[in-house]
Amino acid sequence: MRDRLHSLLSWAWKARTRWICGLPITFACGYAVVLTISANLLFMRPRGAMLHKWDEGYALAFARRMLEGHCLPYVDAVSHRGPVFYWIVALAVKISGYGTWTPMRALTLLAMLLTMGFGFAAACVARRAMAGAIFCLIYFGACATSMFLGDGLGFGGEHVVNVFGMLALLCLTVALRNRSRRPNLALVALGGAALMLGSLSKQVGVAALAPFGVWVIAAAAERRELSRTFRWGLVAAFALGVFAPLGIVLARYAIAHELSTFYYYTITYNLSVYGPAIRGAERSRFLQDAFLGHFDLLLVGAPLLGWGVSLLLARAGARAGRPRDWKRVYSEQGFDATVVTNVGASLLAANSSLRNFGHYYLVVVPWAALLLGVVIDRVTTRPSLQTRRFPLRSLLARSAVLLPLAAVVQIGWWCKSREFVANPEVRAMFYTQDWPICRFLQARTKPTDSIFIWGFDPAPYTACNRRSASRYVFTTFVAGYVPWVDDARAIEDARAAPGSRDILLAELQNETPAVIFDSPTSMGNRSLMSYDFLRTFVVANYCVDRVSIGGPTAWTRKPPEGCDAATGGLGGAVPRADSFRK
Repeated sequence: MRDRLHSLLSWAWKARTRWICGLPITFACGYAVVLTISANLLFMRPRGAMLHKWDEGYALAFARRMLEGHCLPYVDAVSHRGPVFYWIVALAVKISGYGTWTPMRALTLLAMLLTMGFGFAAACVARRAMAGAIFCLIYFGACATSMFLGDGLGFGGEHVVNVFGMLALLCLTVALRNRSRRPNLALVALGGAALMLGSLSKQVGVAALAPFGVWVIAAAAERRELSRTFRWGLVAAFALGVFAPLGIVLARYAIAHELSTFYYYTITYNLSVYGPAIRGAERSRFLQDAFLGHFDLLLVGAPLLGWGVSLLLARAGARAGRPRDWKRVYSEQGFDATVVTNVGASLLAANSSLRNFGHYYLVVVPWAALLLGVVIDRVTTRPSLQTRRFPLRSLLARSAVLLPLAAVVQIGWWCKSREFVANPEVRAMFYTQDWPICRFLQARTKPTDSIFIWGFDPAPYTACNRRSASRYVFTTFVAGYVPWVDDARAIEDARAAPGSRDILLAELQNETPAVIFDSPTSMGNRSLMSYDFLRTFVVANYCVDRVSIGGPTAWTRKPPEGCDAATGGLGGAVPRADSFRK
């Protein structure tokens, strides 16, 4: 009886110590969740705010086409997004309906909460709870305050990559954390599947496959207490998880006889069209802008990454007599090692795209935040601070890190939100339906009518609640135009996606959209009137409308009596639009 009482008291004392030491962590994570919800709710009024008119606009336009019978996503090589991203958006649109930005706001909120939840859970399983709390605060601070509004809180493929990346980290940490137990093959497979789903949402997500794969291979090679068959099964489970989602997606495209289309927009376009177009001065300018534009990230990231690598190497030197035996350390310290290597992998992926957009660097944020958390966690969990007799030492050490960090994040968001309130451009994001182009469409068309916009200007499809008449909700592929690269017309014509002009013309002839908009300024001043196949179709079937709609030129269907009588249009006179080099 006395022994049981002593054990109970000892357990209660340990629980008290853990509870006291965990107070700052609980507060930090809870505060990050509250800030995340409040920040996203700010942009979730009845119609929701448009935070990224290009990316969110064409994602929602794709989703509507998919739900209306065009079930296969049009694979996007412009921003390296994949079909899983568009299926997720389509599901959200199915729930909330057309003609609103609310699906994107809800998806951002859900994605941020899932990313923080999976990341924190993985850190707790790895006994890095302090790192998880730091990660949650920094992730919110970076998305909502440090990054441009459309890059951090706008919904894009990077948010999906982060969700699946943190899910994979949780699965493998749980599966491989306990050496006394056999790894859970189902969790290993789920981790691999999560990584591939992230890659099929945004192509840069494929960079995470290598760090996680090394962890699994190291665990299989080093854990010799397991049978040889089981160790091979460990690697096979991860590989099966990786290739199963890919196989399902490929099979779906193959059934629709669109496998070549998937390959073109995923591989061919990047390697044979976009990559060669970014050359000479364009490539030099990109490298300079990427370095200077993110110099603060590199300035902090370089020593932080070096510190993380040094910790792993020091661990290897202490436990392994030969460099080749460092696989044991990678196996035993898999969480830390995977976080470190993913920082470098995500940085390389963000830059390899040759697009110096802020949202590409969103995939770096969770890994960098976790790495900083791991470094601080190693300091705050030193034996001198983790004593049962003096739990306040640990409480004070953790509070000294987390409370100032929470204060900085709160002040940053407070300043940013005040800026939003005072900024008329941010307020206007809630009222896209009042654009001149939308009032024009409300007066001349019905919500069931289709429209077509030539250029890289897809926001009116959602802002004005009108269907897209074509899969090409942005027309860079049809024109052969690589954004910001000004090449000769013959070169661009050769770059046009195979068959895209015939497909576009057939879709326009089938749909006969109520209005066609020519938005050349959104695509390097390349007007639809510069392309014979489009000019012939438009002039034969549409009239120019003189009403100003804030940029694009509107063409409405030609009535039986002709253009002049119905619209006061230009009749047979076709405006010249050859404003780029022949």
